[in-house]
Amino acid sequence: MLEKYEKTQSIFYNYITNSVYNGYISHAYLIETNGVSYGYDLAVSLAKFFLCFDKEPIQQKVILEEIDKNIYSDLHIINNLDGKIKKEDVSFLKYIFSFKSQNNNRRVYIINNANLLNVSSSNSLLKFLEDPDDDIVAILVANSRYDLLDTIVSRCQVLSLNNNESFIERLIWNNYDENLDYFNFVNGKISNMINLYCLMELSDVFLLTNEYMYSIKNEIINFFLVGLAFYYDVFNLYYNRDVKFIDGFNDEKVNVMKNNTIGDIIKKINIINLFINKSKSNVNKDLLIDDFTFKMLGDD
Repeated sequence: MLEKYEKTQSIFYNYITNSVYNGYISHAYLIETNGVSYGYDLAVSLAKFFLCFDKEPIQQKVILEEIDKNIYSDLHIINNLDGKIKKEDVSFLKYIFSFKSQNNNRRVYIINNANLLNVSSSNSLLKFLEDPDDDIVAILVANSRYDLLDTIVSRCQVLSLNNNESFIERLIWNNYDENLDYFNFVNGKISNMINLYCLMELSDVFLLTNEYMYSIKNEIINFFLVGLAFYYDVFNLYYNRDVKFIDGFNDEKVNVMKNNTIGDIIKKINIINLFINKSKSNVNKDLLIDDFTFKMLGDD
């Protein structure tokens, strides 16, 4: 469950395990990912830990198998792929948790990308957090606590992750060969992918609807990760922050910064995050690329 994060997220791991084994579990946690790529996977592992730590091995095995099959009734996950978390999503969550556990166990819900909560759904969630049942644990996942209402954050135990990943490690996490030569990779694949994003900045639909865009079809997840890192670098450049996810490409970053407002950059980061989620489902990759291209070009 949590053991695989013992080294990479030692502060998080030690805090959670010590708290739980000393009899303390908060009613709500906010996992602040700080750009770490596996925040959602960590949240699911945390939920498994809460649901299993005091169970016998046979019970643990049954619970874990049901969670992996997405049929365990005491875990509910909101992981929307349409870029919105609506009030109806939260209302359905509250309805499900109005019933007692069928397993006589604590109940856990995860809201991934909690920054997608709108005003209405945030207020609905806030009411749920204000008066929690003793056996309900909330796990919210967001890149930054500042993406959420202060009133929601104040009701959560914030668990801030340490972003100690290099960009190449993020790609390795997504099944790249860990023996890959870093410099050749940067000079090859990453460079080609960034060139495609620069073409998007030219708003040249013709260039983007030919073989250039479709050449990355089999590496779509990594294409989105490269774009996310690239635009995060542009975002940091706006504020003179010495934080880089991708080394080099300084001219390209400066040009993008000059041709976009900070609001434009944030919008593009949100679009890429949305399509990272979409790409994990069973979707037609050609249609996914078309949809992504036009949204990045500003065609809503």
